[in-house]
Amino acid sequence: KNVWLKQYGQIEVMNQVREDIAESLEECSMEIRRLVTPMMKHKICEIAMWNCFREAKERDVPLRIVMEDPEKIQQFRGMRQTIDSGGEAAAVALMAEFSARAGYVMNDR
Repeated sequence: KNVWLKQYGQIEVMNQVREDIAESLEECSMEIRRLVTPMMKHKICEIAMWNCFREAKERDVPLRIVMEDPEKIQQFRGMRQTIDSGGEAAAVALMAEFSARAGYVMNDR
């Protein structure tokens, strides 16, 4: 029962974060919204958005400031191009690559 409650709590937190990100995205430029919105159903995009959201909180700036950084725009454009050309399988492959890199970094520490 405790495991279930912990998992439920994590789901609730992530749902709230998704809502916060969606609200913050409304403040971003139309270019950013058009770029990111179609990909938000993919886990890899959700994680990238969460990282931007976390960075904005750490820097105490609006999400749009982080999202409109040219480097971030380029990262999202690359992700979008990959997903647009390869579909769901490409999104899954991006997520697997991200997970492998994250695991490698964690094992390095």
